[in-house]
Amino acid sequence: MELFLQMLIDGLLIGGLIIVVGIGFSLCFGVMHIVDFAVGEWVMLGAYTGFILARYFGHDPMIYLPLVFLIFCALGWAIYPLIYRAVSGKRHNPVLMGLVFTFGLSILAKGGALSVWGYHIQSITTWLSGKSLALGPLTIPALRFSGSCLAFSSPSSLCFSFTKQDLELLFGLQPRTEKWRTSLGRTSER
Repeated sequence: MELFLQMLIDGLLIGGLIIVVGIGFSLCFGVMHIVDFAVGEWVMLGAYTGFILARYFGHDPMIYLPLVFLIFCALGWAIYPLIYRAVSGKRHNPVLMGLVFTFGLSILAKGGALSVWGYHIQSITTWLSGKSLALGPLTIPALRFSGSCLAFSSPSSLCFSFTKQDLELLFGLQPRTEKWRTSLGRTSER
């Protein structure tokens, strides 16, 4: 029974990290109507960005989480017009164009990472590495627990603090077609 409970805790904690990737995937599809094949590569590039910052500046990598978040928000903001151009216009199948574009981004990110870092496994130690919380015979790894807490708290806080209109105003999104306006909850032009 003890082994089952430990496996259940570990599965829930690792599942929390997978939830973050799934939320990114569903957010991209729900807002932009694009299936993003590069979600895993964005996660990998974010991890390598934290790795580079930690190695270059020498601080704990957890400090750089907000900075990495802002860097990839800016990157997403810069790439969005390219994706929008690929899926809109007079192309024959816009859904397929979005798939091809994000698949190309995926290949570009993988190839770039392999050429820069190679096939070697990289690791970073944080102040949470090797620490765990003990609940009787069960142990909860502190790093996985903090990652799962972040995974559950960040989408929840965004969900409660923003509405669709607030997000539009914040990011300056202007839906260009009736289909996009209705998906954002609007029925008429401004």
